[in-house]
Amino acid sequence: MNREKIIIRTSFIGIIFNVVLVIFKMIIGFIVGSIAIILDGVNNLTDTISSMSTIIGTKIAAKSPDYNHPYGHGRVEYFTSIFISFLIILLGLVSIKESFMKIIDPSNTNYTYIALFIIAIASLSKLIFSKYVKKVGKSINSGSLIAVSTDALMDAILTLSTLIAGILNLIFKINIEIKNRGNNFFLYLKLILKDILE
Repeated sequence: MNREKIIIRTSFIGIIFNVVLVIFKMIIGFIVGSIAIILDGVNNLTDTISSMSTIIGTKIAAKSPDYNHPYGHGRVEYFTSIFISFLIILLGLVSIKESFMKIIDPSNTNYTYIALFIIAIASLSKLIFSKYVKKVGKSINSGSLIAVSTDALMDAILTLSTLIAGILNLIFKINIEIKNRGNNFFLYLKLILKDILE
């Protein structure tokens, strides 16, 4: 199988994988009322966009040289990698903003063991997917796939942090998203520490 087909096949696997994760995480996020899970689902939606841009970039990069591009279109793949990097940065900034808004005006969460189990499976599967895409990316020297694998690894870490928050809530009764704890960020942190020490 040639390089172009490998990249496209891997990207299609990524699209299907991420769409399934988006559906599960959005449903669970709304059921338990967790902004962290909802943002995690949105993050997987942007991963779908990353995979689509990888396919488009690969198709353009595979075009034969022409009059305006005598050396071919291979550099398009570098631009695809840059686009994916900017997407990761943008999503990070949006996540930071939404997280601070939830600190200022938090809402109740209702984690369940089933929700935590699905979150754990999502984190593990994203980690496995990251390793797979990185292996494929390195084997065919694809910067776009390596960027997608890095994004998937960051997603696995983000999902793991959501899992930890859910475990703290469900098992240890430490709720870091309780309403009416005030709008003062430092007071909020103090109350979280008090929950931990009690």
